[in-house]
Amino acid sequence: SRAPHGGASQCFYCHHSSAEGGNKVVCAPPVFFFSACALLRNTPRTPLPLPLLSVATNGRLPLAMTRLALWLALCACVLGMCAAIDPALSKCSAMPTRSEAAEAALAVDCWLYVGEVRPTEFAYGPTELAQTKEAIERHWTAGGDDWAQHQAHTVVPIVLGPDGFYAVDKHHRCLGLHRAHIPADEKKVLCRIVSKRPSLSVPDFLHYMFNNEFLWTSDAKGLHEMDPHMLPPSWDEMLPDPYRDLAGYVRAHHGFDGGLLYVEFHWANFFRERIPFPLEPRDPALGAWCHVRPYDNACVAEDFDESAWVHENLAQAIDLSQSPEASHLLGYHPGVVV
Repeated sequence: SRAPHGGASQCFYCHHSSAEGGNKVVCAPPVFFFSACALLRNTPRTPLPLPLLSVATNGRLPLAMTRLALWLALCACVLGMCAAIDPALSKCSAMPTRSEAAEAALAVDCWLYVGEVRPTEFAYGPTELAQTKEAIERHWTAGGDDWAQHQAHTVVPIVLGPDGFYAVDKHHRCLGLHRAHIPADEKKVLCRIVSKRPSLSVPDFLHYMFNNEFLWTSDAKGLHEMDPHMLPPSWDEMLPDPYRDLAGYVRAHHGFDGGLLYVEFHWANFFRERIPFPLEPRDPALGAWCHVRPYDNACVAEDFDESAWVHENLAQAIDLSQSPEASHLLGYHPGVVV
């Protein structure tokens, strides 16, 4: 019952199937590429019986041309019937290119391997990442419908660019899946392509992303605006930001409204300016380095616990979120903290 996978660099349609007595998520390549091929491949290659067509054509077309026309009509019919063919029959080896598959998937849920998706922000919250990764591994171990439902629960919005797929939300989900100790062929995310700009040059595409607020240009220390060309090209190159965790916990307590792209980073930078971080280089020679990477393990005490630090400062952060100082921030919503 786990979502099946195909070859690399593919975007797969998803639907619900009642096979085997229960609903489950089934993924299949776009039907226009595969279903007809599967049908023809699994059909004996016997000559198609053709009736006399001279009456239909009034003798104006040679029989060979009429046969060709009928074959073309048959192909059109097969394509029209594709939706009724079980996607399990789609075994053809000819796969569409990534851009072809994505073109067919605008606003349609589809599966992508997480390694094919690129981040649009520089940093992540270490505690939230650890919790997400643990949940992924736990559900994968449970297997069966539990894993399938967990995988299908989160939809990652994607923008298709000239050099690949860009996630504009759900970064902790993607990074957690990337780091999870599960088989590589299970590391797929359910995506929805919300915009397509594959024909733009990379500079024009990044300009489009910036203008539409589809990326976050502050780095892990809160410095901004960073050149979008410096965004991490892969999940491995994102950096930890404990203030992103602090903002996430404040949001969970309704200290501000979530649901807006990158809103937690606005609040993380707000808290960063008001709540000090316990910078403590383990070696005096690391002083300069720790100004560059203040949240590096070598720049805090050996017994430093990031999660404990977040909880120790949560009450102060919630108070700040309700103060007039924060009234200019997105999601400012005083008076409903729980």
